[in-house]
Amino acid sequence: MRRSSSRRYSADIQAACRISFSRRSGATPPSVSGRGFRAALILLLAALALLAPSARADEGGLFNIGGGPVYLGALLNLSDLAASLQGIRFPGDLTLGGRKVFLMQGVAGLVGSRLRFGGLGAEGHWTLPLQTNAEFDQASLSLHYSGLLLEQLAAVSRTAQMGLWLGTIVGRGDWALRLSKTPQGDFSSLVSRPLTVQLRRSFVFALPYFSMEFKFLSFAGLRVGGGWLITFSLDDWRLPGGQIVGGGPLQSLSAPVFQLMIIIGG
Repeated sequence: MRRSSSRRYSADIQAACRISFSRRSGATPPSVSGRGFRAALILLLAALALLAPSARADEGGLFNIGGGPVYLGALLNLSDLAASLQGIRFPGDLTLGGRKVFLMQGVAGLVGSRLRFGGLGAEGHWTLPLQTNAEFDQASLSLHYSGLLLEQLAAVSRTAQMGLWLGTIVGRGDWALRLSKTPQGDFSSLVSRPLTVQLRRSFVFALPYFSMEFKFLSFAGLRVGGGWLITFSLDDWRLPGGQIVGGGPLQSLSAPVFQLMIIIGG
């Protein structure tokens, strides 16, 4: 049954190729969430900077205001997507205990003493290796997500300059899949055969997490933590022009996520 579903979706992708090629060609359009989270978080960090003079370091945690780059690793299970795409592999960036780890990066900002609010945005892009039986000769997958965070101070040690935070992030994001084939043949064969397909699927997500915070300097520290990414898509896969491609994988996903953040603040 699952193999039949994979065949149907593979056929849908081939049909999508024809629609996509007939309507437009060129690079993948920028992701709404990937394009927007940087601007939103830059505004957030600017707002945090304006609030900095009123923050008092002796009220709660080690940092009452801060932000910085975030590096993440997610143990994504993309077996359903791999089963739908003949000859395309999803090896991840690393392997941990037999699980594939997909690396991402982003930026985050937060403000508050014992109860903090802020935002985080992250993205990852992977060029996918192909086998000899692949329908395409180039493939890539991207993941973008951004959201608002809320966290509570659970414990703090000023002697050790460390604290424990519990929180959650809620927001939205999207998957972007690009498949292409190198053009070959004369003009008539090029315009009659599918060359490129670009598909995107949006989702909402929640990411409950814990984070250990360490302060090394008066203005800088490190956050190390883990959480669980839970996504659910309310939409189908879509082509760049908005046409729906029915069915397909990644309607929902859950995966452990590890996080490292360099925090600058006070």
